[in-house]
Amino acid sequence: MLSRSYVIVLLLLIVSSAFAQDNSVPQTALKTIETVVMEMRQLDLLRDPARSFLSREAATEAYVREALAEWSADDAARSYLLYRALDLAEPGLNLPALYLDFLTNWISGYYDPDDETIYVITPAGPPDAGLSFGQEVTYVHEFVHALQDQHFNLDEFMASNNSENSLDGWLALSALVEGDASLIQMEYMFQLFEDGDERVPREPPSADDLPPEPPEELPRVILGEIDFLYWEGREFAQELFAERGWAGINRAFREAPPTTTEQIMHPQRYLKGEGAKEVSIPDHSSLIGEGWRLGYDGPVGEFILLAHLETQLRPPHSERYAAGWGGDRLLIYTAASEDDMIWVWAQAWDRANDAKEFAEGYTYFLDKRYFGRYQRERVDEQCWVNSDTTHCFARISETETRISMAADKTTALALLAPGA
Repeated sequence: MLSRSYVIVLLLLIVSSAFAQDNSVPQTALKTIETVVMEMRQLDLLRDPARSFLSREAATEAYVREALAEWSADDAARSYLLYRALDLAEPGLNLPALYLDFLTNWISGYYDPDDETIYVITPAGPPDAGLSFGQEVTYVHEFVHALQDQHFNLDEFMASNNSENSLDGWLALSALVEGDASLIQMEYMFQLFEDGDERVPREPPSADDLPPEPPEELPRVILGEIDFLYWEGREFAQELFAERGWAGINRAFREAPPTTTEQIMHPQRYLKGEGAKEVSIPDHSSLIGEGWRLGYDGPVGEFILLAHLETQLRPPHSERYAAGWGGDRLLIYTAASEDDMIWVWAQAWDRANDAKEFAEGYTYFLDKRYFGRYQRERVDEQCWVNSDTTHCFARISETETRISMAADKTTALALLAPGA
């Protein structure tokens, strides 16, 4: 799941890409920033982190090397299969390359728990020039990550709480990490505004100051994931702080981490202790036949479900249909090509009415996907067919639904059977 480095993508506070290396930012200025942040976050620094202020070129080289070493071929393949199955990516994509091409033009800094170093991209200038507004709030964000790492061991936190290595679990945990840092970053920014700091930008950046557009091939869901980590994560941290203070956020790191994107999107469900229902599906290899292998087996989660629905439906309809999510599991089988897929996706819903509403919404979704419009009269109530794929859908109990996709209708229908 991407790099373990904790990056800050500043979509509003843009900094120039024509950077030179500068490791001479005054230590007294950094200590002043750190003192303010420690007081805000109510965590003390246990040991001094390393700090590196790099050119964009140097930071890019270091970050790409780190990220590619950690995003394994298996991780990339699993992510690709998930996105392809749910209409979130085009065929034949090199996800790591596309993601890194985008990110290295947008990151303003990152924290690496392996070497306990804060990296910030800084402009050319005299050694005593200090930090710009954008660089200072970037440093604040990454310094919070250093505090988190010292108190909660970020690598261990991520690894031990996502045993299934699922994207949903990774997003939930990362949203806590980034949301906590973004909450402090935002508070620090407000303080600079209130103090009338002369570095605070008074005008939005011009088009010439903006980084390049993301690669056209980059799946939009990846941009949505980044937005989710920082904005939904910050709102989750804000809600948790409002209810339980810093002790509540610290407890989320130490004892009760969020386990699903549903909990991040609906903080009250986390506060009530509402986790995902266990959903199991047997291995269908014998039903599918020879020549197929299981390439993905795991949860999907509300965030990706919502992204899937939004390929055909607009908010607030998509949000309403996804909101009763209670748990799920997806199996994806592939043949010689990863674009040859058979999959089955089982969902559990919080209440019978949620399952009923999703069934109505997903019927509309499949009508739109296959026909471009709502079909009031269908020849087949369970399956949607075109020249190369068949989707089938059924509500298999009061609170359970199941979706399947295969090239032929016989296989797709067989995968819907409740006992299958």
